[in-house]
Amino acid sequence: MPPARYPHPIMPTPTTDSPPASSPLDALGIRGIVLLLALGPAAITAAILFAVASNAATRITSDLADQALTAATDSIRADLDAFLERATDLAELSAARITAGEWPEDNLLAWADPAMRQLDAFEGIASVTWGTSIGETFWII
Repeated sequence: MPPARYPHPIMPTPTTDSPPASSPLDALGIRGIVLLLALGPAAITAAILFAVASNAATRITSDLADQALTAATDSIRADLDAFLERATDLAELSAARITAGEWPEDNLLAWADPAMRQLDAFEGIASVTWGTSIGETFWII
């Protein structure tokens, strides 16, 4: 016959009425622990990769926007320079014709035909205005 068990004087004897005390690890179980150990590093790695990719995407987008803006500005500057150069050439040619006496200063109507031919020769210029020192003007559209 086994010896009789007597209750320990300091520690109470567990009863079947209350469940045994359990730790959070006991509730998680071995499968949960293994799952955390397997997925934890993967989740951390994924978060780091997401942060790096997000930062790179922001930087690349900013660089592409700067390049597009620079290209557009350069293109507009080149077009404007070419337009202003044509307008300057037209003005210098007109001044040379006036100075040479081809276009009389006292008869702006005589300028109409040669001015129209000259304007047709300068692509991209649709309107020109000339004026005299006495306030007369001549405008071709």
